[in-house]
Amino acid sequence: MALVRLGLSNGVSLTPEAVVNLALEPRTRLAALQHVISYVVFSSIDISSRSQLSMLPAPIAAFLQSIPPSEKGDTNARGEYL
Repeated sequence: MALVRLGLSNGVSLTPEAVVNLALEPRTRLAALQHVISYVVFSSIDISSRSQLSMLPAPIAAFLQSIPPSEKGDTNARGEYL
């Protein structure tokens, strides 16, 4: 599903199926489209996002994609929790 490829299944408040149902209903179509657009735009500029879509400069996006995700409870070199 296209919405899943945009990242809308990763813990988003609305499931992709719910967004589709809202988009099919004329009264809620605008809200559904606003939800999809705002989610994609804001997640594409978030440096902690692991989305393949990015509005960041290509070198920064590539660098961020190359960093392995941290595991819960990991600490950095100074012993601080990440």
